[in-house]
Amino acid sequence: MNSCLRLTDRASKLPHRAKSPEVVVPKTYDEMTLKEHLQTAKSKIQDLKNISSDKYFDHPFFGNLTLDSIIKFLEIHTNHHLEIINHILKSNKRSGFRHHS
Repeated sequence: MNSCLRLTDRASKLPHRAKSPEVVVPKTYDEMTLKEHLQTAKSKIQDLKNISSDKYFDHPFFGNLTLDSIIKFLEIHTNHHLEIINHILKSNKRSGFRHHS
């Protein structure tokens, strides 16, 4: 099966409550570190342009991914996280959460 098709099929089943591997869990959670991570991600995405299209990444869940598949994975994964954020924001509006004083 084509790695992009396999990726799309499996990524559509990403759970919303999966536990992240320790290696990717940040030590601190605040607005500043989130902004730093976003800036680093933007820079690294630009670095992908320098990778040969015949290289692949061995993802532990999706298997071998070509450069095109990696880019597709990043798009799917980012959208997955945006869906989670949107879900949190909608829940926040419904439940009337208030800011801490």
